[in-house]
Amino acid sequence: ICPGARRTVVDASPPLRARAVVQMTYTGAIRSCERSGRWEEGLAFMDDMKERGIRPDTRAHNVLLSAVCKAGRWDEAKALLH
Repeated sequence: ICPGARRTVVDASPPLRARAVVQMTYTGAIRSCERSGRWEEGLAFMDDMKERGIRPDTRAHNVLLSAVCKAGRWDEAKALLH
């Protein structure tokens, strides 16, 4: 974690801090899926985030977009942009 992100998490209130940690964990899982070519699992993680009320941030969207683009899944990429 970069120092600025860590400071934001540490300074946040406990519920906000917990949400940020969960969000970063999901993003890390999506990144692992992107790196291993498992875009469908990354998409499932994104759906799970949303179902649990955790709003995916720009980083999570970009990583998932990268995963589907690397797989040549253009329809899924377009859907992520809308």
